[in-house]
Amino acid sequence: MPTNHERLVWGMGDGSSLHTVDAGFGNVGGLICWEMNMPLARFALYQDGLEILLAPTADDSDAWHDSMRHIAREARAYVLTSVVFQRASAHPDGVPLAGGDDLMSRGGTAILGPDGIYLAGPLWEVPGIVTAVLDPARLDEERQRFDPAGHYHRPDVFRLSVGP
Repeated sequence: MPTNHERLVWGMGDGSSLHTVDAGFGNVGGLICWEMNMPLARFALYQDGLEILLAPTADDSDAWHDSMRHIAREARAYVLTSVVFQRASAHPDGVPLAGGDDLMSRGGTAILGPDGIYLAGPLWEVPGIVTAVLDPARLDEERQRFDPAGHYHRPDVFRLSVGP
């Protein structure tokens, strides 16, 4: 779903990609940037067995991390958020950039557990890679208390149908 000025360039998508993929090590799904603010899109992934959520973004705000912590707890899934780290000095000479600050985006890449606790990162103001071991048993442990697409979502009352 294009957001803000992205609507000037990108067209509308459809629901055909709102599902997880069995990657052999877990069911992986993803939403891009502010699509993560769409609760029903997230729930479509939850009800499809989401275990690892990919959440790439250009949003380097503290509020983004507040959301990622909440979503990890809500989904009871691992969340991997890769956040743009960008310096003006990394661009070729002659590329006009607004502002005088070299730091254009401070990053914040992180990996969160299904309880919303950071397993790696966030990585601020430096380039790099974060890694963590994801234990599938943690998913069951967290979902025993709260399963957002299982017993706790009230399937007797609410149904989500995703169209193509």
